[in-house]
Formats: sequence, structure tokens, C-alpha cells
Amino acid sequence: MLRVYTGQIGKYHGADALDITIKSAPPEGRPFAPDRWDMVLGAKRGRVSQDAYRAYYLDLMRESYR
Repeated sequence: MLRVYTGQIGKYHGADALDITIKSAPPEGRPFAPDRWDMVLGAKRGRVSQDAYRAYYLDLMRESYR
């Protein structure tokens, strides 16, 4: 089983860190970066619930897997 943990890239600098932010992800992190600023900013500003964001992100990951 693969376990993935998230954290703020500015606070964690371990060898296994991977930036997956929409703004600054390197090529290897881009497949995991969200593609919609409205969802990202909505979640940051409290206009999009964590449950809604998780559902959106899970759909995005499923689609990219295909």
C-alpha cells in the first residue's frame, strides 16, 4: 500500500518532498497539481468546503490516472 502525506512545502524540506502546487510545481509534480484556481482559492478563502475540494481533487486524480 502506498501512503501519501501532505504538508506545506515551505515548512517541510525532506528528500521525499514534492511540490504539487498549481503555481510552482516542477514537471514531476504537475500531474498532481490542481488545475482550477477557483477551487484552490475557494478552499483557501473558505468558500469551498474541504469535502467539496477533496471530491474535486479525487475526481481530478482519477481522470489523470486514466
